[in-house]
Amino acid sequence: MSKTGKKSRDVQQHIAFDWLAENIRTLDATRGIIPVPQYPFLRELISALEENRILIVAKSRQMLATWTICAYTVYRLLHHKPGIYLLLSKGGRDTTELLKRMRVMISNLDEEYRERLTVKASEIICDNGGRIIALPATEDAVRMHSPTGVFWDEMAFTPYAEAIWTSAKPAIDSGGSFIGVSTPNGTDNIFYELFTDQKNGFGKHKMHYSRHPNRDGK
Repeated sequence: MSKTGKKSRDVQQHIAFDWLAENIRTLDATRGIIPVPQYPFLRELISALEENRILIVAKSRQMLATWTICAYTVYRLLHHKPGIYLLLSKGGRDTTELLKRMRVMISNLDEEYRERLTVKASEIICDNGGRIIALPATEDAVRMHSPTGVFWDEMAFTPYAEAIWTSAKPAIDSGGSFIGVSTPNGTDNIFYELFTDQKNGFGKHKMHYSRHPNRDGK
């Protein structure tokens, strides 16, 4: 990559994370509504998201990965070309939780952004025509849509994950983005296969608890 191309990429990553830090609020169990923490490991996650169309993220628990990727999806909905962004998780309750997190973020946005978004029971609609749709991860969930991007949370714990991945592949192969995130769950699952495959060309990113100032082995 040329110096000009690298500089442009670095600027975009800087813009994305700074927008999140300035505009997004999350819900902390003890501190209530707070800004996105400006931890270096979260900036590195945003950099990985900006650099890779397909990204597989292996993480420790409670690393704010899900909050950050939900926030990044809202950023994309507002600032990128209109498209459909799918949120998948292992069950209906987990998917509802993803949408609840986005509702918290949207309700705390400045009016200039908040008035552009309409929050419904299972989706968020932007005035540019883009949509975020939350769905339980089933074999037909992706096939029913032509997504611009897919965020699949707790991928290693999702039933029928291999079939779901197969249904997502056509959208990904045609240029859609994909973010697969999970804590480890052994080696017999598609998440482990994708993360450890050195030949698939996908971006791989690790989020270890040692990078979090408030986490330790216990």
